[in-house]
Order: sequence, then structure tokens, then C-alpha cells
Amino acid sequence: MKLSTIILVTTSVLLSGTAATSFDSAEVCRKQCYRSKHHCPKGWYAKKMNRCWTCCRKSKADYVDDDYDYEYDYEVFEWE
Repeated sequence: MKLSTIILVTTSVLLSGTAATSFDSAEVCRKQCYRSKHHCPKGWYAKKMNRCWTCCRKSKADYVDDDYDYEYDYEVFEWE
């Protein structure tokens, strides 16, 4: 009984890693918070997250560090 439980748990743990989404394929979103839907740069799309609109990409593989060199005209504000 205990051996079959150990085998079942071990198999479940080993197989769950293959079913998990890899970080490279996860959605990447910027930290900017816009009050309204924002026009995002090429390769990015607007997405509403709670009260904020931001720009997201489908995967980390598309992300480039120099994307932040672009001048943004966003408002910084705090929620009441």
C-alpha cells in the first residue's frame, strides 16, 4: 500500500513538470498603468488588468531590453 502511494506521488510530480507552462511562453506585460486603453508599440497589445491598461506580449522570447528606450507619455497616479 505504501509503495504504491510513493510510486503514484513520484510519477505525479515527475509528469507535472512536463505539463507546466514554461516561462519563455508566458505572457509578458509592462508595469505602466494607463487610465484608458493605450496605443502599444509594434508587437505589443493593450490589456486591461484590474483598473489599469498596460501593454503585453505573448511570450518572453519576444522581449527585448531596449524596448524601454522609447519615450512614453503615460500618467503616474495613485488609486484612492
